[in-house]
Amino acid sequence: MFYVNTIPLVADEIFSQFIEKVIAGLRKTNSKNLLIQSNGGGVENLLWALNPLKKRQICMIGDGVVGSLAVTIFACGKKRLAFPNTEFFIHQCGYDCADGERITGNLAQLKALICREQNNQKGADF
Repeated sequence: MFYVNTIPLVADEIFSQFIEKVIAGLRKTNSKNLLIQSNGGGVENLLWALNPLKKRQICMIGDGVVGSLAVTIFACGKKRLAFPNTEFFIHQCGYDCADGERITGNLAQLKALICREQNNQKGADF
């Protein structure tokens, strides 16, 4: 059964610290399966993790609700499976700026905006 050696990504909202723990678990166990059940989270919490998740060639397993940001994680899988009653929630990408403005657009535009905002606030970059 695919639950053997499967890392769970089960969270109401996905934060970058949680993704770091999931990736560390995948490395430690050399698992190729990731069970996803989440309502999603902010796009800034995942942009840095997309390539490491894609490179590992993981089998993504959707269960319950796979929403928003969790759908992006699910799409990174080399193989994608879902239980019959799994619900997927997809919506337009958006980002809430520090000044309260809500920006929507394509992922490349949002990534550039988030990088610019983080550089202005922390001097950090992706």
